[in-house]
Amino acid sequence: MTANLRAGENVVPLWAAVALVVAARLLVADAQINWDEELYFQIARYWSAETLPYRDLFDHKPPMLFLWAKLVSGWGESMALIRVVQTLLLFGALLLLLRQFAGRLPLLWVVVILALLSLPASLGTNAEIIYLPMILAGLAWALAGNWAIAGIAAALAVSVKYTVALDLIGVFLVYMALAGQRSAKQLLVAAVIGFAAIQLALYLYFWMHGIDLIEETIIRNLTHAEGSRSVYIPKTALLGFSVLGAVIGSRLVVHGRYGERWLVAALLAWTLLSFLQSQVTGRSYAHYFVPVFVPLSILAFLDWPARTVGFFRVCIVALTAALSIGVLTLSVLSFRGDQLARQELAGNCPDGPFQYHGGYLAAYRACDAAQPGKYFYPPFYSDLHFIGVSGSGGDRWACALERPILIETQTGYTSFENGQDWCRSTMPKQAQAFSGIRKAVRDLIGNGK
Repeated sequence: MTANLRAGENVVPLWAAVALVVAARLLVADAQINWDEELYFQIARYWSAETLPYRDLFDHKPPMLFLWAKLVSGWGESMALIRVVQTLLLFGALLLLLRQFAGRLPLLWVVVILALLSLPASLGTNAEIIYLPMILAGLAWALAGNWAIAGIAAALAVSVKYTVALDLIGVFLVYMALAGQRSAKQLLVAAVIGFAAIQLALYLYFWMHGIDLIEETIIRNLTHAEGSRSVYIPKTALLGFSVLGAVIGSRLVVHGRYGERWLVAALLAWTLLSFLQSQVTGRSYAHYFVPVFVPLSILAFLDWPARTVGFFRVCIVALTAALSIGVLTLSVLSFRGDQLARQELAGNCPDGPFQYHGGYLAAYRACDAAQPGKYFYPPFYSDLHFIGVSGSGGDRWACALERPILIETQTGYTSFENGQDWCRSTMPKQAQAFSGIRKAVRDLIGNGK
């Protein structure tokens, strides 16, 4: 890789920035960043011959997402291990692609995109953070001529999230712009065969246990996509778009047009397809927009000048420092918020299995609880949209629970002996507010919203 670093590029401060971002990721390796990654981990953690996704623990994501989480967490042993492995995979994939662009991208690109992918709303182990290294490494391997491995990487990415097929169309266009027709057919055949083999194996596994994967994933995801279609871009996505847009605009002003026409067009197509993929479900969660950062960042730093001078150089140095220090600062706040959550929870953990009603799903880890109930994240039985997606029956399911229920409130925790006891009382609203500094931390980092 060293031979492909840009001439004149001062790599010492750039590696220091990378170290800050990696340190930020490691600091919160065991913390809850947002609830859905905890849900994926809990499903992976308890997946066994007796306890299966969709039947005993529910979410409507593809099974490969849970299987991958189980594999990289040490067979469900450690959330921190998932974060460490995904950090290594992401960093390695970025370096692989940097090498294949043969000096056309600077190390600065690695710093900026790694920092943008390490902001709180994009730092967790959502599907996007899991499949992005697969896409990046797949493109790098394809450019290196390893089309079979690239096809397998593409198949894994689509298996983690089916709509990634849209992103891969853009990736393929970039590959064609850079490599022409070389191995294009072989790459497509490897991807299709790999995806078909993975899906067939998973479908047969669940079919033998009486579970219809098409119903539990594709049909339920179509239900999830119903509803509002208004476009809303969360603040984390706006920050990333603003940073990269500012770099592109500044380059156009200072250096004029850059990059070959077809490659720039392919990167723009990838950007648009990735944005379209973020809108498929009609739900504007911040992590849905994270993949858009990748092609947009390549476009921003493509054919970066060997030396930058004057005000432009000052701005780039300031941007690099602000991103790396900002990511570390936000991770410290996230870590502090997670520690406060664990402290508030201490002493309130029920003995044995229980149902948790609140936003801090890491309670199941913090309390070292036995397997939670099937619809163990509150919106699955208290929010009208998720009632339709999960088929939980809403509060009727919650009222039938025969285990203790721990409720998170604005002032602390309330326990009920079982669901019937809970329903006899005044049904509390889903806890979204937090007390003291913990509420301030959640409001500041957005908690993925």
